[in-house]
Amino acid sequence: MINGVIQDEWDQVIINCQEGKADKYYSAGDYLPIQLSGISGTYHVEYVGSAYDIRADGSNRPVTTWAFKDIPTTSVWNSNGKNAGGWKSSDIRSHCRTVIFNALPNEIRDNIVEVKKQQMVLPLLIMFGSLAVGTGI
Repeated sequence: MINGVIQDEWDQVIINCQEGKADKYYSAGDYLPIQLSGISGTYHVEYVGSAYDIRADGSNRPVTTWAFKDIPTTSVWNSNGKNAGGWKSSDIRSHCRTVIFNALPNEIRDNIVEVKKQQMVLPLLIMFGSLAVGTGI
């Protein structure tokens, strides 16, 4: 670790997460740079921890939570200016689940699993989504 920058490559980070060892190697706030396909610039994905989410499928396999430190693209909450349907029906959630998700490198995208939030960790996780890395889908 150099000034909070994780030195492992993403493939090793994913292995550490799958084996439930992320907390052994990373601390909250540590981050990795990431390139997104079709979105210019280098962004940073920050390690949040492993005690915040549970797998939506109910399995006990390890899950770690990651969040973007910076904003790769922008979107409005809802183009109609309303909040009907809340987060689940929002334009920004749709944007995160399509534009940002599809821009992630395959090795990361292939290891993202659906989770249930146990608690609100940070507004950033709600606004920009979290990457929950597990043992495969």
